[in-house]
Amino acid sequence: MLSSGFLSRWGHHQALLWALLLGLAGTACAPARAGRPAWVVARQSAEFPATRFFTGVGQADSADEAEARARADLQARLVAETRARLERLLAPAPAAGLRLARPEAALELLAAPPPAQLAERWQSADGARHAALAALERTALGAALGAQVQAFAEQIEAARRTAAGLLAAEPYPGLLHALGAYALLAQAQDARACLEALSPDAPAGGPPGPDEAALLQGLDRALAAVELFAPAQAAWRAGEEGRSALLLAGARAASTGEALPGVPLRFHAGPQGLTRVARTDQAGLVSVELDVASLATSGARLELGLGLDGRAALEEAGLDPEDARFAPLVARLDAPRLRQAVSRPASGGARVALLVAELRSGKFQPDSRAAQALAQALAARGLRTRAAAELSFELEGEPTPARVAAALAGQAELAVYGVVQTSPDGRKLSGLAFAVARGELVAVRLPDGEVLGRYEGTARGAGLDAGQAEGRALEAFARAALAELMPGLSRAAPAGAAP
Repeated sequence: MLSSGFLSRWGHHQALLWALLLGLAGTACAPARAGRPAWVVARQSAEFPATRFFTGVGQADSADEAEARARADLQARLVAETRARLERLLAPAPAAGLRLARPEAALELLAAPPPAQLAERWQSADGARHAALAALERTALGAALGAQVQAFAEQIEAARRTAAGLLAAEPYPGLLHALGAYALLAQAQDARACLEALSPDAPAGGPPGPDEAALLQGLDRALAAVELFAPAQAAWRAGEEGRSALLLAGARAASTGEALPGVPLRFHAGPQGLTRVARTDQAGLVSVELDVASLATSGARLELGLGLDGRAALEEAGLDPEDARFAPLVARLDAPRLRQAVSRPASGGARVALLVAELRSGKFQPDSRAAQALAQALAARGLRTRAAAELSFELEGEPTPARVAAALAGQAELAVYGVVQTSPDGRKLSGLAFAVARGELVAVRLPDGEVLGRYEGTARGAGLDAGQAEGRALEAFARAALAELMPGLSRAAPAGAAP
């Protein structure tokens, strides 16, 4: 018989053996290092395959810290995979238009993904170590990004409607709203890029992205609603050794003609590299004085373009003008929409008095658009123009060459006078309004009243509304009239004047 001591010792050894066998069984499906399960090392579980889930693993001295590290690891792996796929997706150069999506901005959208679930937890036998596996389903992330694209698209459409509603009464704020939509477009395109990178089948089944072409069209309409004009030809000033030029311009609503204060304008001349930026005052006007050494010689001429200041407008709309994604917008706003010619008159250059009465839809307009266009074109040819406001004269009866010559004697060497009037055309095409300008202009020499040329004709113009259409019709009329009148004016100009 076995002694009780032997049985006691055998029971103790048996317990140790079972403990050893159980320990070996526990390590049969996990690495031997510290008894950790396989998913801790592989950072992936068979129950959560990479084709369907993003996963992350964390280890720490506490369960909470292990879970936090698992979520952080998942986030890092999510961003790394998305970055690699985005760089491949966005690498080809865009075929046309704006390409606002970029990896860094798109990745910002992943800073707060949908909550990940805690799929696995582990604790060492001694309780000193913890591990956790976090999992995020790819379809859940795709749905969240798709919802973001849809939300951005709805916000962009709301911004477009707001901009369109403001264009008639407040065109510059309307322009800023049209620009502000591009901040939303950038985020929408970034979300779309992430969606395409993470879910290759998303473009076919996901929500549609914003219509970039429609957004550009809306921006062009907003630009056209802010009309730039030059109330007088850029004036040459004799001060500072004859090297100073005064530029005067303004902004008004194309539909109503109302002055627009606070609009940033930019004067620039390419070859000379001159740039001046200023905002319109309460009267919608801005004046800029330039020291132009290149015009120091008699008869010298400089052409300046006038546009909006794109950088200032983008800043007001909440966009970063330094962001390369918005460079096409800056260029679109900066593009010259009006030309001003600064000409230093030739010694003894001829003065041309302009008496052009203008009626728009039957109402007399003191700021004749036709006279402004004539003044700019004549000054570009070296002649000095004098507007009606600068002259002192009285006309009795119907204007005739003799009466005009007598009234303006001593104030100029040449004169152009007449009447031009506009009326709506009545047609509508693709949202455009049309207008007709018709009238008669006569060029005479002073003081003898000799007729140097006569133009009677009709011109048409189109615009987003009747006011813009009439303005363009008047400018077209002035160009046609000048082509007929300029030869006679050039022949009659006193010696020393530019032809």
